[in-house]
Amino acid sequence: MDKEQLRQQVARETKIHKYYRLALKQLSEGISVEELEEDIQVWEEVEEYEACAGIQMAIKNTKYVTIEDLLYGYRTIKKDSQQED
Repeated sequence: MDKEQLRQQVARETKIHKYYRLALKQLSEGISVEELEEDIQVWEEVEEYEACAGIQMAIKNTKYVTIEDLLYGYRTIKKDSQQED
């Protein structure tokens, strides 16, 4: 993998993580999984597949964790991302 490919991969993963965090935040604020699934359809239509991947990851994780776990995870991710900035 050359430097440009590596840069593109990191940018893609960063974008996926951004949408994952956003979806976790929305779930912690009470948005339904069904509403997020509708969002995925919108993002698919405009071929924003990183957004789809991040939202799908958040939905998948919610099936196995409680709301308190989500809130803890969101707070941890938020804290980590603030330290990166």
